[in-house]
Amino acid sequence: MKNAAPFPTGGARDVGMAAAGFEANPPSPNDALTASEAALHLGITPELLFFYTSRSFQKRLGESRRLRTLQIEGSTRFLVSELDDFDSYLREPWAEVSEARRDPPPKVLAYLHAESGGSCMRCGSGVAVQTAHIDPWASSRCNHHHNLLRICSGCHNEHDAHHSLPTEELRKLKASGIERLNANLRSRLNFRPHFPLPSPDPMFVGRAEELERIRDSLRTDRYLLVHGPGGIGKTQLVLRALEAADTGRPVLWIEAERFDGVEAMKAALEVSLRSIQQGGSGPLESSLDRLQACLVIDGLEQLKASDIDAIDDWITQLQTRLTDTQIVITSQADLAQARVDNYVRLAGIAAEAAEQIFVHHLRPGIPTDASSMRELVAFADGHPMTLRLEAMLVNYFGSSGIALEQIRRRGANMLEIQKRSSQTRRTSLRTCLSLAYDALTEDERRLLYVIANAPGGLFSRMLEDQPEWVGDGRSAIAGAWRWGLIEGTDRGESRERVRMLSPIASYAVARWGEERAEDADRLTLKLAKTFAMMAAAISMHSEKNGGVPNMVGRFEEELPNLLRMLDLAEKRPDDKLLGVMAAGVCSELMRYFFVIRLGHLGSKVMLRGARLALRDGNTRGASALLTLTVGLACRSQERIDLRPAIALIDEIELKSGDDSSILGKLAMCRAIAGDLREKSNVVKEFSLNAIAHFEDALSSMTKSSAPKSDRENIENDLASCYGILGGALLAQREFAAAATAYRKSLDLTRGQSIAVNAGQSHHQIGNCEAYLGNLHEAAFRYTEAANHFHAIGMLGYLGNALSEFGHLLLEFHADDDWPKLPSAELIAAGIDDVAATIQDCFGQYPLDLEACATALRNLFGMLILISFNKEGRPLAFPEYLRTDLLPWAEEAVYAMDEVWWDEIGSDAVHAFKALLDFEEAIAQFVSTALNSENGPIDIAPLAEACKRLGFFGGHPDRGRNWLIVYLRRRWGLAGEKFDEFLAWLDKSHPKWPTPLFP
Repeated sequence: MKNAAPFPTGGARDVGMAAAGFEANPPSPNDALTASEAALHLGITPELLFFYTSRSFQKRLGESRRLRTLQIEGSTRFLVSELDDFDSYLREPWAEVSEARRDPPPKVLAYLHAESGGSCMRCGSGVAVQTAHIDPWASSRCNHHHNLLRICSGCHNEHDAHHSLPTEELRKLKASGIERLNANLRSRLNFRPHFPLPSPDPMFVGRAEELERIRDSLRTDRYLLVHGPGGIGKTQLVLRALEAADTGRPVLWIEAERFDGVEAMKAALEVSLRSIQQGGSGPLESSLDRLQACLVIDGLEQLKASDIDAIDDWITQLQTRLTDTQIVITSQADLAQARVDNYVRLAGIAAEAAEQIFVHHLRPGIPTDASSMRELVAFADGHPMTLRLEAMLVNYFGSSGIALEQIRRRGANMLEIQKRSSQTRRTSLRTCLSLAYDALTEDERRLLYVIANAPGGLFSRMLEDQPEWVGDGRSAIAGAWRWGLIEGTDRGESRERVRMLSPIASYAVARWGEERAEDADRLTLKLAKTFAMMAAAISMHSEKNGGVPNMVGRFEEELPNLLRMLDLAEKRPDDKLLGVMAAGVCSELMRYFFVIRLGHLGSKVMLRGARLALRDGNTRGASALLTLTVGLACRSQERIDLRPAIALIDEIELKSGDDSSILGKLAMCRAIAGDLREKSNVVKEFSLNAIAHFEDALSSMTKSSAPKSDRENIENDLASCYGILGGALLAQREFAAAATAYRKSLDLTRGQSIAVNAGQSHHQIGNCEAYLGNLHEAAFRYTEAANHFHAIGMLGYLGNALSEFGHLLLEFHADDDWPKLPSAELIAAGIDDVAATIQDCFGQYPLDLEACATALRNLFGMLILISFNKEGRPLAFPEYLRTDLLPWAEEAVYAMDEVWWDEIGSDAVHAFKALLDFEEAIAQFVSTALNSENGPIDIAPLAEACKRLGFFGGHPDRGRNWLIVYLRRRWGLAGEKFDEFLAWLDKSHPKWPTPLFP
């Protein structure tokens, strides 16, 4: 690049081009790039790129040069030649020698903050972090974004005063920071949205100034609040601005009105992020930053006041942890704490645009006159939703004059009732809503009430098939569409789904609840019953092979509706039936939360259900849900406060009497709680206690000829208790007794529990048999477990089972029969599973060392298994682990390598690299061996790769043992040649002098 300063190593633009995949085919000067491609070309973020195009950028006072763009078919594009010229311009001095030093622009500082993660790029300190020049200002006078980096005052001092920190090291730190941002940026290009954006209204006029302001803010700012009254057009404006901004950020669109509170909203977000990242877990902040997401929370005011405060707190907390995520909020309510870079308050649209909206919705040929038209437009005061309703009223009454008269009359009455002296946009909307509502048929009003109580929306066919809800569902839906009171997806398709527009839902609920209170209660109960039956049906279908992914998708779709049931049941303590159905929904959701590995969220839902059941006097149901609460807490990767659950155990115990099944569940809860505290004696004691209670209950049921379903429930409880007992015995190294307990658990598992629990039982039996030295039985059990996990899509568990099979292979003696390996298809699925876990563990910093250790053990086990596989195509881990993830993880620990506790984190990353090198050495060895034609083979690289594994896996000779077994089992090395090999291995000769094959 002409006139380029030497920062950073290789040139920032070269780093960006390589990251974008431009090395082999560099773009020509006339190529037009998207914003993301242009940002990769320069090695910056799209936000900084767009800042350079804005009027607010000035390199020097009085200079007006900005980065020029092209508009191609409505999208912003960047010429490569212009990008390169502008980058050269930025590298030139920003001030003359005689001029005062210039501070970098705030947007450049924001870019540096994202690049550094908010801490020193060298030592990781978050204290006294400063912006430093790589090439000093005195000589460069340059604030080019790649001549700057964030380091703490101590490191800054080492560089400037003591000269103990070489400039070349700063260049390397800078280059690694650029590459980390580029890696995140590349993920934008491959992202497919999981939270679908609402469909923009094709009728969008006016708002040119606000649209430009929000578009520019989306391009350069991190936090944006669009504030204004309901129906003013906030949602449509943000949708249009996102389209125009063209930043490439993945948009996660959250409609607040779909959720009862902040916890439900966070749950839905975590579930969707988990799906996007293919089963990965970890902090929400890391997942958002990894995507460089734009998180939109639409209609924040739809939450309860207490939850708005909670959201405010949550967003404020997020802002201290996020580095690359953008947050956009639309709301009628303001935020008290969270900071915003841009606050946009929307008033009514201009009169000309208002008239266009009004006329657009009029039926052709409808009688109108200029006077009434002007007054109707003025009455709406620029409120788009009111304008649309006014037009529908004109269509309904047959002329603009009659509609105006009706609105005047209704508006005067409402003003009198509300003691107002003047009209506002809110009263204008309510006036029009009131008239429109009166014009609806009874079926249409009933339909609105039903949909308003389903925040997740309803399938149209469901409404059509429920004549006891709405007499003629199809006609009612058509009428509501005609008035513009509902919206939907997949219009006209079998999966058409309708939902209520905000703020119409609250009006519909209030009107029908006030005027038809009894019918409102009846409809609410019917809706709740339908949701309960739906939850049971979804859960039941998941028992079939392949049914779990469908179960996860359906529950994700209906979760807002199901959680609304809990909210309704809590608000109606006198409605026992509603409470029973809500508690039933909780129990059906348990498997969903378990499979998606969000135990901490599921535990909270189960606890709500347990409290509802106990409130309604259902101690047996409360004890069952409490068991699920504690069970999910046990399976969660997050530490959960169990004190509320323990307090509920005591409360239920006081009311349970001598009911054996309840006492058994409470004892099981205490056993699981003991497991969380790692007290195996407590676990053993209470699990045996629970088993005794359940066996007594089962005996009583057998004598009384109780229904089969009741007996199966108790048998499943017994199965769970034997599984808990097996875990306690395994912890106490009583392997034979533990295996017996797990076999009893497997034998007693019934119905829906088989799909989820059978795999775990097989896996634990495999562990016990491995400890006992029964290797073939252990291998069979691990394979059975993997088959179960694969069939129902239990991510995380599949890779773990196959990994244990791999480790087991090294325990077989030379004269043992070799076990049958799992199928290549199963191993390939395990590779994907372990790769996702590895990405999750090493894709965030600081590292969760316990999770990393488990993930690395699974990686090693899978590599062992792969090395012995001869079936089908060669199997390997995905390349992104080496090309993307490993460099990011190495840089993360390198930046923190002076912190004492991070030596372990550095060891984890080194082990990760050693395992990837181990895989590469195996692949190279196989290629050489298959093409050697009986000539000498260089085994040294493979032996060295094994040595570099070190003490990994808790054994100093783990890699050496694998190599011995590998050459004997995979390549048939035996007899004198094998003895030769062992002697060679101890002497570490560079090449083995004899042919590998006989």
